[in-house]
Amino acid sequence: MRLLVIFLIFILSSCANFQEKPQDKLLGVWQLTEASRDEEPTETLESLYLHFISDSIVDTNLSGEPQKIGYEMFKKEKIKLNLPQPLDLSIVELSDSVLQLQASISQHEFQFFFKKDMK
Repeated sequence: MRLLVIFLIFILSSCANFQEKPQDKLLGVWQLTEASRDEEPTETLESLYLHFISDSIVDTNLSGEPQKIGYEMFKKEKIKLNLPQPLDLSIVELSDSVLQLQASISQHEFQFFFKKDMK
């Protein structure tokens, strides 16, 4: 009986170690598929990508040149990019293959639609 209890405790504690963190879904390369500025389509960001390397580092060309920057994720609702002017991105949708973000930048509302690169 005691052996059974110890086995169950071991199994349950092992399962707790495999719980997915919200950042785990972000990991990988996300390619922009569509973007809008003030509800109007924009193509100026067409080559934008986000490569979440770890749970705190993202490689992106958001500023025009590729760079690795820090980021923080708050719950499953917001990503803060640690740029010289920090950028808050609201998560509208996050699945295994789709990422939709929303942001206010210089008094303009942006929507970003990304697809995960499965390569």
